[in-house]
Amino acid sequence: MMIRCRSREVKPTTEGLNEVVMRSSHRERTASSCRSAGLEKYLKINHSVTMKRDSFHLTTLVILVSIILTSVHPMTDGLRLNPYGGYEDLTITIGSEVPPIACQQLIQNLQTIFSSASDYLHEATFRKVYFHRLIIVVPPTWDTRACGKYLPASQTSASTVANAEFRIGLEHPVFGHAPYTQQSLGCQKPGDFISMSYLYMMQYNETGQVASIADRAVVHEWAKFRYGVFEEKGYENDPIYPVEYHKGGPRDDGRKPTSCANGLLKGNWSESCSRNPSGKNCIFIPSITENDNLTSSIMSCPHLPTVKWFCDSLTHNPLAPTKHNFLCAKKSVKEIIFSHPDFRNLTSSSSRSDRGVTPEFVIKQLVQPRFVLLIEETGNMNLRDVWKYLKLAIRKFIKYDLPTGTQIGLVTVSTDLRTLANMTVLDENLRGTLAEKLPNYPNIETSNGGLSLRKGITHAINVMQSYNLIMTLFLGILRSFLFLITLFSTQTCQTRETIDSRKLAKPINS
Repeated sequence: MMIRCRSREVKPTTEGLNEVVMRSSHRERTASSCRSAGLEKYLKINHSVTMKRDSFHLTTLVILVSIILTSVHPMTDGLRLNPYGGYEDLTITIGSEVPPIACQQLIQNLQTIFSSASDYLHEATFRKVYFHRLIIVVPPTWDTRACGKYLPASQTSASTVANAEFRIGLEHPVFGHAPYTQQSLGCQKPGDFISMSYLYMMQYNETGQVASIADRAVVHEWAKFRYGVFEEKGYENDPIYPVEYHKGGPRDDGRKPTSCANGLLKGNWSESCSRNPSGKNCIFIPSITENDNLTSSIMSCPHLPTVKWFCDSLTHNPLAPTKHNFLCAKKSVKEIIFSHPDFRNLTSSSSRSDRGVTPEFVIKQLVQPRFVLLIEETGNMNLRDVWKYLKLAIRKFIKYDLPTGTQIGLVTVSTDLRTLANMTVLDENLRGTLAEKLPNYPNIETSNGGLSLRKGITHAINVMQSYNLIMTLFLGILRSFLFLITLFSTQTCQTRETIDSRKLAKPINS
């Protein structure tokens, strides 16, 4: 977003106090200073404002609609590669639909799987790259006490989640629980994200016994996401990328599984393959025990225990009807991967073998954005239907633009202050009610035309801080109440046990 000031373009600055201040002595002059952040749409009319010590007094007309305070948290610069080949700030987000009771086991398994995947990636790329620092983001709705020793160290904003490389959620209707990569671009182009079910990660026990499928599946999907390569296998009943292809000779003798390997891939064909010459419902299942001589390819059979390389120009199979051959002009996966800028920018001394490749994990909790709208309410707002259009813009902002779960408050300012709405968590039922809080006409009876901006900002900060205080007190009272209930129940049980024991001990008169 660019803001034009003094007939030139400048980038807006980002501050905890987000405000738009416009000043000029005549309507013909453009604004001489602008500062804005976090506000996508705002109204601007160039008029003069005389600045005094404690307030802004209007001489003509000014519209000031400002999101004066938001929850600003440190943000990372996104995924990057350090000089030693380590991927930094790779983000794994956990969806709010995942039950919080899974927190501790899920985070533990994520750390185990990605540590093993970092090793596997490092070996597959000839000790060039690995995972160095990963950020695990838990939902804002989670009670982090369920995370045990994996308590979040800090908080992060929604922008981190939007750009996350890995997303942990529920079962996908097509891919099921297994990991998959959404790739909307072509060969050598990055993917959109990698997604997998939390149950896929929860299937491993606390002893850290991670099946080779999980860490290999992560590297398999990472190659597609980061380097823009594709699968080197076929799909059941897929006319474009079939499970089998035929390489001369009679039909049965010439049947080959769609794959890429550095040798003959052994396995079993399903019974439907022989019953249906058309190949309908045909499946090839590679043998786990008969392919010990194979070391490639990760994009074809990553679940085989001995597979640890990508197919190169010598082992690549250009005849197989794979998605990779179709989209990457029959180039080998290794050729595509090592042409990526990640490898071109590494020096020969970058990937030193004495450096560990076990990643560092940082756990953060997502927080929903919080806003306070500070709205001018003076007589000047009646001119030229300014209030009318301002009200429409704010209603749209609340009803349609803000995401569910956002905390928002409304404050009007003139010489006096009015709190139209304290901090409220938006849901579908409250959007309409909160959007109608702004009156049809500004209340100018108590205003003498002045505008105390400093007082308004201070009050808005107090509105937000009072919400935090109320929530803290509420949680404290709730915990105390639950403690008293538990204590009372325990004492009641002990009293009943004492009474019952006395009844049993009392002699019976004959």
